[in-house]
Formats: sequence, structure tokens, C-alpha cells
Amino acid sequence: MRWLALLCLTASLLCLAPAEGTAAVPGGHIRGVVLTMDGRGYVGLPMNIWDGKVVRRAVTDINGNFVVSGMVPGSVFAVRWKGKRAADLRIDGLRFPMEGDLFISLELASTGEGKTYTVRIPSNPSTGYGWTILSSGRPTGARLSKNSMEPSSPADSSMTGRGGWELWTFEGERKGIANVIMGYQRPWEKGKSPAAYHILSLMVR
Repeated sequence: MRWLALLCLTASLLCLAPAEGTAAVPGGHIRGVVLTMDGRGYVGLPMNIWDGKVVRRAVTDINGNFVVSGMVPGSVFAVRWKGKRAADLRIDGLRFPMEGDLFISLELASTGEGKTYTVRIPSNPSTGYGWTILSSGRPTGARLSKNSMEPSSPADSSMTGRGGWELWTFEGERKGIANVIMGYQRPWEKGKSPAAYHILSLMVR
């Protein structure tokens, strides 16, 4: 099941990489997915998106997907998920891109003290894009222990231009919740909004 969810995420990232010279279109979309640690979609999770002027609401569907319309290019916003597992989870300081739409994925996971959890997320370094940790959120619970790249298949490891997976391994240090915000962007494009965000909410038990 998890591979299917990641496949959908891969397709979304490929579509969302902004085309050079594309004109800004007002009223953009946030498309996203909320996943549990086994890759299943979190069904019926309500959320609010607040840009300082307007509250936009959405609820995840049977596959954990959601869409929010009417976003203003360049606007800064916060997202609040209000489900049982993600109770009062609020992420601030996200930015909608000036061009194109935005993809947001939320991964709800747990691990134990002294144990690890690995985020496996699609990436294609040949495009110049890669994942970067933008914020570790609450300074509790976990620390990054390893980051590596894995080709989509052994045959792809010797081929240029092929994507794969970035693996981010976090170790549980003490009980708590670590909210890690990651952005998919080109490192040389300073001040430009990520094409996608991935948020890991990791509960350390």
C-alpha cells in the first residue's frame, strides 16, 4: 500500500515542478495527501489553511488526498490539522509559489526511544531539485541520523536523468513529538518557494 501512495506522490512532484517562464496564475491550488506510517491514506482528516486574511477548509478523502483552491501566489500561510492522531498540529510559515500549484504531504508516524524511523520520499536530483530540512518544529523527540539517495531500481543507478528516493532516517531521543518540515527546491534559487512540502509528524513513545 505504501508504494502506491509514494507513486502518487512521485507523479505529483513531476507535475508540480514549475516550468520556466510560466506566468503567475491567481487562485492556485494546494494539492496534498496525509499518510499513516504504513502508507495508508488518513481518511476524513479536517484542516484549516489560513493566509492571514482567509480561512480555507478541506477534508481528506478515502485515499487521504485533499485539494484547496483560491491560494494567492506568494502568500504565506499556516496549516492546522485537527484529527485525533494529529490533534492541534499546526505548521506555520509555509509559502505558496509565485508560479504553479503546490503539493503538501503529511506523514504521521511513530517510533520508540533509541529506535529509528525512515522517510522514503521521491526525488530527482538531475532536475536540480532536492529535499532540504527547513525546520525541525518542536525541539523535542528526534534527531536526523542519516540521509542517503536510493535509485528507483538497481538498473537506474548507472543511468543519468533517472529519479529515485531520498531516505531520511530519524532517531527517537526522548518522548515527544517532532514536526519536521522539508522543502523540495533548487538550492541556488534563493528566496524562491519550494515546489512541494513534506511534513513528518513523528511521535516518540
